[in-house]
Order: sequence, then C-alpha cells, then structure tokens
Amino acid sequence: MDIKIYFDEDDEYSEFTWKNKDYRTGIVVVSRGKQYKVNVYGITRLNQEFDDCIRDGETFYAEPNLIIVKEVTKQNIIQSVVDICTEFDFLSRLKEEKTDLSMYVQVY
Repeated sequence: MDIKIYFDEDDEYSEFTWKNKDYRTGIVVVSRGKQYKVNVYGITRLNQEFDDCIRDGETFYAEPNLIIVKEVTKQNIIQSVVDICTEFDFLSRLKEEKTDLSMYVQVY
C-alpha cells in the first residue's frame, strides 16, 4: 500500500512536547491520492481524559480517527500508522479531509 505520512511540525522540540503531552495532532496520511487526518494518543493520556470526564459527570468522546500507541514518538506513530493502514485497511473507514500539505513535513 502506498502511504505517505506528514506532520505539521517535525523537530526535536515538537517531538519532546508531543511525547510529554502523550498525544499528537497535526498528522496527515496520504494514500491513493486521498488525504486523511489522524490523531494519536498514548493510553495513559486517553485513560486520564476518560477518568476526568467520568469524574466530572460528562460523556467521554474519543477523538475521530484515533490511533492509540504505546508511546507518542515519531517512530511509534509512523510504525503504527503503516501497520494499521496495511493490516486493517484503516483508511477505508475514514472520511477524506483535504489539507494544504505545503504547511507540513513529510516524515514517511
């Protein structure tokens, strides 16, 4: 499967920041000429958000196009996106979202 992955930022500072936040947005996956935005969370952050919602009496809602990784690092994100797209045809379940890729950096 032809897959390209783009980040809105790709430097050491953003890598450090996203890893510490345990989630990352600003990711675009391109396959067969179609673009898809994905969100990546670490399980710790996802559990924290779930617990906060339950504690506050709110309904929990996970981000659309969510991929959960062991640790939010560039390499884990790339590997997880490639694996989930090739093994589970993940992109076929998503809505295409056109994005100006000139503002992004291709990382895969």
